[in-house]
Amino acid sequence: MAAHPLHPECLTATRDTTVLELAQEMAAEAVGSVVIIDEKDAPVGIVTDRDILTRVIAKSRNEAETTAGEIMSSPLVCVPPGVGTLEALAKMQQSRVRRLPVVDDDGRVTRVISLDDIVQGLSDELFNLGQSIRIELTRDVSRSRTRQRREAREDALEQLRVEVARIGSQARDFLRDELSDLVDRLGPRDGRKDR
Repeated sequence: MAAHPLHPECLTATRDTTVLELAQEMAAEAVGSVVIIDEKDAPVGIVTDRDILTRVIAKSRNEAETTAGEIMSSPLVCVPPGVGTLEALAKMQQSRVRRLPVVDDDGRVTRVISLDDIVQGLSDELFNLGQSIRIELTRDVSRSRTRQRREAREDALEQLRVEVARIGSQARDFLRDELSDLVDRLGPRDGRKDR
């Protein structure tokens, strides 16, 4: 049994590997599945931790004598490299599996996508989307506040213009009245009194 050189989390084993060996290797590598390969390294099945539990332990089978070939799920449902998250999820739902080996053009397994990987990926995408929305809303609020401040300044300037115009009008009226009173007190310009 060996980990794939490019993806150490992808364990492979042959059909004659015992369930005990599978379980020990899965525990050591902290993975939940082993892809079973044939003599040409082509994937032919998969054994998951759930398979060991339901097909060996629950049935009181001897794990040191039971082989991977006896309990593996086959035929294997695989996907090509570069498969999208939603496509992989749809394939899992359609095939009723929780793990999908990724098989390259040479027919060799490169890694295993688990439902947990997809959930984590979707969770990350949702988090990033939430962050983007929050940033955009913050920008909108900032723009709105800037617009509100600009509108408030324009309103204040308009009120100031109105007040200056009002004061100017009052000042003109006051000056006109004062000048008129002054002219009346000074009398006629030519030195003659009006009769």
